[in-house]
Amino acid sequence: MSSRAERSETAKIQEGKALLAPLLDAMAKLRAEAAARATRKGNGK
Repeated sequence: MSSRAERSETAKIQEGKALLAPLLDAMAKLRAEAAARATRKGNGK
């Protein structure tokens, strides 16, 4: 488990967040679009 960053290893944590940012952004966008679709569908439009 040496790939796991300790809480005190801020450089590793920031690197991991930077690497995952595009994926997390895309997933958040998909979730928002799904919620918008559900809202429109629920309003009968």
